[in-house]
Amino acid sequence: MRPGQGSAGDGGGGPTGASGRPCRGSSWKALVFDLDDTLYPEESYVWSGFRAVARWLEEQGALPEAQAFEAMESAFRRGVRNRIFDGLLASLPGAGALRVDTMVQVYRTHVPELALFPGMADLLQEAKAEGLGLGLISDGWLASQERKVEALGLERWFDPILLTDRWGRDAWKPNPLAFCRAQAALGAGPAGLVYIGNDPAKDFQAPAALGWDSVRLIMPGQLERPGLGAQPTFQAAGIRELRNLLWGPPGDRG
Repeated sequence: MRPGQGSAGDGGGGPTGASGRPCRGSSWKALVFDLDDTLYPEESYVWSGFRAVARWLEEQGALPEAQAFEAMESAFRRGVRNRIFDGLLASLPGAGALRVDTMVQVYRTHVPELALFPGMADLLQEAKAEGLGLGLISDGWLASQERKVEALGLERWFDPILLTDRWGRDAWKPNPLAFCRAQAALGAGPAGLVYIGNDPAKDFQAPAALGWDSVRLIMPGQLERPGLGAQPTFQAAGIRELRNLLWGPPGDRG
């Protein structure tokens, strides 16, 4: 974070802005959220996908479901992020008929079991009650993201819901295309918009270029996000700090 901004572990006076300037949540007309590891813990999607693949492997007679899941989970916890399925198949004798691309398809198209971060639904409901617009911008393979949106019931809160893969891989963040579309759909100027995400490698460049504010939301259990593309305007360690950033501490609210 830039000097004067709060950090996830400082335990200090809550969310702060760049160079110590006052928080400006009261000027925001619409909140635009990221999806993965912002609204819900992305790790839960990983476990859900591994369970789907493990069930499929058992159906193929390759490996008991529990054993397959344990192998994938163990690899993920060791820090493996690519080729988990390749490694699993390589360890199975007689797995020549099984294909990694089929496992990937099972993973991406399964119906996930997901839940919002605790307190997130209340925050979204309060934002709606306050008359704030709510939009969603998310990267990722379209089939996967559509199923996440449905599993979490996000249509009840968000409009527009902009899944960047609809326009192809080149439209993923930090491409500003979805942000421009969100701004037009929400009918607010740049000063009235804020993007709330978690990934400093890609979430905050487009909002900064368009004149939006941005918030990096730090939540327990988020997957590690290496790299830094742009600094957020604010940082909030948890939903309580995000609420304070939006509406001020409880004692200061009207």
